[in-house]
Amino acid sequence: MPGTVEFDPFDLTVGPPEERVVVHGVRGGEVPPVLLLHGFPQTHAMWGPLAADLARDHTVVATDLRGYGESGRPADGENHAGYSFRAMAADQVDVMARLGFDTFAVVGHDRGARVTHRMLLDHPERVAQAALLDILPTGYVYSHTDRALATAYYHWFLFIQPADLPERLIAGDPVGYLHSLLGGWGSGLDAHPPEALASYERAFADPAARHAMMEDYRAGASIDLEHDAASAAAHERIAAPTLVLWGRARCRRRQRGEPARGVAARGRRPRTGHRRRGRRRRALPRRRAARRDDRGGTGLPRRLTGGSGRLARMRRTTPIRALLGTLAALALVLTTAASCGGAPATPAPAPAPPQQQQQDGDDRDGDDQDGDDDRDGDDGNDTDSGNDADGSDDGDDTGGNDTGGNDTDDG
Repeated sequence: MPGTVEFDPFDLTVGPPEERVVVHGVRGGEVPPVLLLHGFPQTHAMWGPLAADLARDHTVVATDLRGYGESGRPADGENHAGYSFRAMAADQVDVMARLGFDTFAVVGHDRGARVTHRMLLDHPERVAQAALLDILPTGYVYSHTDRALATAYYHWFLFIQPADLPERLIAGDPVGYLHSLLGGWGSGLDAHPPEALASYERAFADPAARHAMMEDYRAGASIDLEHDAASAAAHERIAAPTLVLWGRARCRRRQRGEPARGVAARGRRPRTGHRRRGRRRRALPRRRAARRDDRGGTGLPRRLTGGSGRLARMRRTTPIRALLGTLAALALVLTTAASCGGAPATPAPAPAPPQQQQQDGDDRDGDDQDGDDDRDGDDGNDTDSGNDADGSDDGDDTGGNDTGGNDTDDG
């Protein structure tokens, strides 16, 4: 790895006697320890400059997940258990124990973040802090699949086909196919450092490595979902402080819909990777509720009357936008009330005497039920929420409690 800190490679054999596997990785720097886990179709080389920077004040351990890079390629196992996130998480916990670390921080990207999620649930006493990059719970992704997601992440559905159908299809031009994947997830092929790209190419050129990666996805669509369902039924929650991040340049725009069950996190979204640019979103989708105007009785959603939502946020931005937002909201209320109001139209009354008109005017200036008070949004209920996960704008420095499963927007 580049940088002034020296990284020493290692190959450790871990796991129970009947399921031993060799895990390859590198180590550099001084305590406290942090474990870095890569995604598909990458290796530990993806962390390059970041690992060198972290090693200035951390002991950085970056490994290849089982089946990836230079790590071992164990048997598939029953129901693809050999490549489940549970098995991969156990590998990494054993590696850190062998290196002398009983507790440690973990940063996982893509498939590595799914491994991290399972580690947080299976080994809560070992993980002090965690960061999950570019994922949503796997079960949520599969249950909310639409045409846009299936188009952007078609490989999720290709790779889970029975062996060795996808393996044979990819074998015609594995490196060309690898480039199409890496160049199609929002960042472009040139975003990958040459030494890292060379590492990915070496691994992907190996038929056994490609099969192992397909098994990773097959496990994600089978036994991993069973493990997630069991964790949800047992009300397991993440206890460690968890940071959740996703890139702005994503492959598909956010889906609107129900929140990911069991996920409670806020997040932030840096300008990076995995997807094409889209609209701003938050870590958790909140249902966009149409609330009635409880004072004016117009029946319009409050986000249109200015009680909350985008117009309310516009007014808090600048005086000019505030004025425009207020006028737009008032115009919508008045025009809709005039065209859709409950009472039928009646002939205009004869003009009142001047004294009576003044009295009526004074009455309107008083405690009117339809006053400005209704438009300033002080109830605080913002119904204009965003989402993804992208889940999910993700950043929260201490994301909340997540039970659901693993993420989604990965390669």
